[in-house]
Formats: sequence, C-alpha cells, structure tokens
Amino acid sequence: MTHMSKNPRIAAVPASLPLEITYRAPGSLQINSRNARVHPKRQIQKIAKSIAAFGHIVPILIDEKGFVLKGHATLEAARLLGLPAVPTVTVSGLSDSQKRAFMIADNRVAQDAGWNYEILAREFEELSELLQPIDLDLSVTGFDPAEIDIVLNDHAAANPGPGDILPQLQKITVTRSGDLWCLRDHRVLCGDARSPADLNRLLDGTPARMVFTDPPYNVRIAGHVQGRGRVKHREFAFASGEMTDDEYVDFLTQCDRNIARACVDGAIAFICTEGWPDRLHRTQEPHRLEQDFAGPGDVLSQSARAHPRLETGECSTRQRFRARAARPHALQCVDLSRPK
Repeated sequence: MTHMSKNPRIAAVPASLPLEITYRAPGSLQINSRNARVHPKRQIQKIAKSIAAFGHIVPILIDEKGFVLKGHATLEAARLLGLPAVPTVTVSGLSDSQKRAFMIADNRVAQDAGWNYEILAREFEELSELLQPIDLDLSVTGFDPAEIDIVLNDHAAANPGPGDILPQLQKITVTRSGDLWCLRDHRVLCGDARSPADLNRLLDGTPARMVFTDPPYNVRIAGHVQGRGRVKHREFAFASGEMTDDEYVDFLTQCDRNIARACVDGAIAFICTEGWPDRLHRTQEPHRLEQDFAGPGDVLSQSARAHPRLETGECSTRQRFRARAARPHALQCVDLSRPK
C-alpha cells in the first residue's frame, strides 16, 4: 500500500502501519554487522547514565528477525546496565537494501542538526537549579563539564551580582613587574616564576605546602584557547607559541627548579600541562622533567582530559593533571605576568 502525493517531487511513500512497543531481552536482539556507525565506550557510558536517570524511554528499532536498525548504542548501554528487557519496535516490509540505506540515513541526517546556544545556555542555567532537588546534575544532558562551561561563558545572559561587577579598568596600568600586593593573609606578586628573588619575596620565608599551577602551554592564545565571547585575552608574556620544544622544556625546568626549592618536603603539586609526554619524547629527553619533580615513584595521580570541540569549531587543549609529592627539588608555581 502506498500513498501517492500530488507533489511530483515526493516519491511514493509506504503507508505507516501502527507501531507497537514490545519488551524483549537484550540477548535476543542482534547487532547488525552492516552498521557503519561507531560508538566509543564514553558514549555508551553517557547513554547508560541517561537511562539510569530517565528510564529506557526510547525504543530500539528492529526488523522481523531481531536485527537492530536503530539503537545499537542504546542496546549496548542496556547491556552495560544489565537490564532484563528493553523496549523495541518492529519494522516490517522493508527490503534489505532499504534497511541498509535507512541505517546510514538515520545516522547521517542527524549530523546536520545544530544548536541554538542562547537557548541552550538558558536551559543549562535553569536546569542547574531544577535538577538539584532530584539529585541530578547537568551531566545527565550528555554534555561534558568543559562543554557546559564554554556554552555558559560565551552565551549566557550577563546578569552579574553586585559582588561580580568590576570597576572600569584604568587606561594607565597600575601594577608593574615587582609590585607586591598584600591582601590580609594573601600575597600577590607581579613577577617571574623563574626568578629566585621574586619567589623569595612572595613567600617571605614561609615554604609552600601545596601548589596549583597552570603554566603557559606554548600555544597562541588567539585561535587556540579563546571562545566566541566578547572578552578576548592577550598573549602570555612567555611560552605563547614562540618557543621551540627544547626552549619550552628549558622554560618549564627553570620554573620547576626555582619553585621546588621553596616547598616543604612532602608538599603536593597540581600541575596542568599540555601534551606533556609527547613533548618530552619529541625532545628525546623523557626523564628530564621527571628529575625536576619528585621522581616516578612519587606520582600520586595522573589523568588526561580532552576538551571536546563544539560544533562551532572550538579549539581544544589536551591537558594532563598531575599531583606529585615534592622533594626538595620538585614543584612549579606562580603565574607569569607580562613585564612592563
């Protein structure tokens, strides 16, 4: 049975039969070997988290023989959760070639969709509060924290509280290299992390017990780590893409050794670096910076995170976060300020 449209551009469309949902055991369904769409473990875990939060409310599309036409990743997530049954809808009457074409079209057409980021930002803002009473957070949306931050930073409505409103910047720069600001129990120095004199002045005789540092990655700010927002950040004074790999390793080594000497034995350092092992191997000195820290045996934890690209072409930075127990030659700290 077909439906003939008066529009000559529309071909004959098979009439849709009533669709019924049937619950089946995941083991009774068969993965289609012709499915060209790949699903990494990270995506399967996200889908499993969604099912755990909302229930299995999207049925899996199968043919008369139980082969999956749509929902391969959902089936894998259900198996990961150990669900005894999953909702399915059986489609009959399609030829083998139609099934194969549908599987490709269903995945490909979905890629042409985009986002209204202003609406998405508003949804994130409101859901961040609405989800708390039911013990959920924004991760159930499938977006990573870094993606959510980018959307909110670039597209959320600017409604700052009184404490967040900053005074207008003066045209004349107030802080110069060497200026030390004493803010009650806090000290902020505009200086050079490679300078022993600057670090001695900042610490004022008190060794550091913990360090968190995010040194420059030796990549240009413009086009690499800037979003689409109104605020544009200037380049770093050093290590902003102008150094070779050897020069960059030397730069980090100077900072590491300078600050390590100012830490107590057993201090903890959290160090954010970009492409750490790759750069070391490119310079054929894989153990050079290891010697500036506590040594391989004292690495407390290490993880890698890739900042996902949004569909608008956001550039990503691969970071590695390390926590290290310090010996007398171990750490790095203090951001660099542009010298005047």
